[in-house]
Amino acid sequence: MAGPNGTCVISALAVLEQSRILDTKKSKSITFNAHFWCPAAPEEGITAILTYFNCKNLKFTEETYTASVIITATKFIPTLADKLQLNDDDIVHVSLVRDINHVYDNSKIDPNEVDEPPFAFISGTVDDVNEDSGTFDLSPRPHINALKGIGNTHSSCPFQIDLDKNSPRWTKTDPQTGKTEKKPPTPHHGAIVSVYGLLTNITHDASGNVKFFTVDMDNIEYLSQSTVQVLVKTVSDKPSYGKRKWYFSGGSKTQKKA
Repeated sequence: MAGPNGTCVISALAVLEQSRILDTKKSKSITFNAHFWCPAAPEEGITAILTYFNCKNLKFTEETYTASVIITATKFIPTLADKLQLNDDDIVHVSLVRDINHVYDNSKIDPNEVDEPPFAFISGTVDDVNEDSGTFDLSPRPHINALKGIGNTHSSCPFQIDLDKNSPRWTKTDPQTGKTEKKPPTPHHGAIVSVYGLLTNITHDASGNVKFFTVDMDNIEYLSQSTVQVLVKTVSDKPSYGKRKWYFSGGSKTQKKA
C-alpha cells in the first residue's frame, strides 16, 4: 500500500456541501466544501475544498451529501481563495485542497452520525526526529498542481507523526531474561518511509495557517532509495537488460509476447 515518495493520500467518510461549478466550460467538474470528522475538533472537523470530475454522473441534489472519498491531499494556500469562490468564513476553516480521485455514495448515512477520522497514507523523507516525545516530521512535497489551472507545483502537506511510544504493542520481552522494554519503530533522520494512520489534529501558526497535521501512526514501511535496474543473468560477456515478455490481456488470462 505504500505510495510514491512525496505523496499523501487520504481515505475518509466526508460530508460534502455547497456543490458548485467553477468553470462553465467544465460542467462535469464539481467543487465541494468537504468536512472530515476530527477527534481534536469534533464539531468543526477538518474542512477541505475538493473538486470531483463527475464521470459517473452522480446527482448531488441534497444540501449535504455523505460520501467516501479518496484524495491526494495538499495543504490549503490562502491565495487560492478567490479562484475557489470562498468567503471569509470558509477561508478561516479550510485546511486541505485537492481533486477527488474516487467518490462512493454513502448518502444513506446521516451526516450527523459521521464520527470516524480520515485515514492517511503518507510517503516522504523523515525530519526532526524526537525520541523523547515519540514523534517525527514527514513533509511530502508532490510536484503537482493544487487544482488544474492553478500554478503551485511545489505544494507541501506537512505532518507530525505520533508513534504513541507508550503503546503496549511496542513492548518486547527477552525470552531468556524475561525483561521487557519498549522499542517503538522510530525511523532515522533522512529515511524515506511510508506511514499509515489516523489524522487526528491540526496545529496552526500565528497567522492561522496550517503548520502541520498530526497523524497517529498505525504502521510504517521503509521505501527503497535504489533506482538501479536489476541485471538479467546471461551467458554473454556483456550484461543486458531483460525484455518484457508478460502483458495484461484485458481478460482473466495472461499472455506472453516473444
